[in-house]
Amino acid sequence: VPEYIDSYELAYIKNFGENFLSLEGYYRVTNNKVERISSVYTDIALLAKFENVGMDFSLGIEAMLNLTITDWWDMELSANFFNYKLEGELVYNQGESDQVVEPLNRSSTNWNSRFNNTFKLWKDGVIQLNSRYNSSSVYAQGISSGFYTLDAAIKVSFLNKSLSANLQGRNLLGTAKREYTSEGLGFNFYTN
Repeated sequence: VPEYIDSYELAYIKNFGENFLSLEGYYRVTNNKVERISSVYTDIALLAKFENVGMDFSLGIEAMLNLTITDWWDMELSANFFNYKLEGELVYNQGESDQVVEPLNRSSTNWNSRFNNTFKLWKDGVIQLNSRYNSSSVYAQGISSGFYTLDAAIKVSFLNKSLSANLQGRNLLGTAKREYTSEGLGFNFYTN
């Protein structure tokens, strides 16, 4: 069944010249939450499939600051802090007709941030440096760890900006390592 999201937001935006600051409070409810669910398939194999697990709830605040530092440097900084809750149930099949239903009630306090810089160092060229952090979070069968990453890109335009060439590097510091711990009926595993 598809997910449907009810979203309630209240925002404030303050412009100052070419720059702005925005603050947004929000409450979001995802109905028919879809997650990848693992179950024991055989003694040596897990079966992973997408299933509806219930509902999730996010209550938080997001802030964004967009600044033009100079004619050649634009900066954007944003942060999001929210309480996350997942409620529902996991259904595990045992044999051909038996089912085990496990109640689902998990929550975490999450935050993430982005710091983007755009440098216009020559007429038809742009360099971007983008960094982001995502905190650890719960999901239906476990926890994902937090991670940080730094990406960079160079874009050069030609023929009155009708053609461009891009060079992009992701995870330049090798820090986007992600770890997951998962557990369910009859299994427990760690992914790195």
